[in-house]
Amino acid sequence: MVVVCAVGNPYRGDDGAGIEVAKLLEDKYTVFYCEANPENYIDEIKKLKPDRLIIVDAADFLGKPGEFKKISPDEIDRHTISTHTIPISLFVELVKDSCKSIEIWGIQAKNTDFGQKITPEVKEGVLRLAELLRG
Repeated sequence: MVVVCAVGNPYRGDDGAGIEVAKLLEDKYTVFYCEANPENYIDEIKKLKPDRLIIVDAADFLGKPGEFKKISPDEIDRHTISTHTIPISLFVELVKDSCKSIEIWGIQAKNTDFGQKITPEVKEGVLRLAELLRG
């Protein structure tokens, strides 16, 4: 079983990139729209014991807007745009014993201003990442 955790604020432009990726994967995988509160899904993830947990979030790793990359758990807190209530590294620490593998994917954001839509560059990255994760 594959579980996708979509992290980010859909009301802050590109910070909603993870949510948009998850929408494109919900027909194939179990999806949790964690938004700013991934800790609310810890118990559900532990019960499911997924083979693969995919966390998708907007990031700032100094890439081009829409570029995406896999980020290791020990690096993630340096790259995420902190609109969530707990660090992603802590979330990973709390669920890792229940998951066979965990992947964290960051999409480089361009604009995270409140009330904005996802920029075209990031929207293109969302489509490419969803295609990659669909396998």
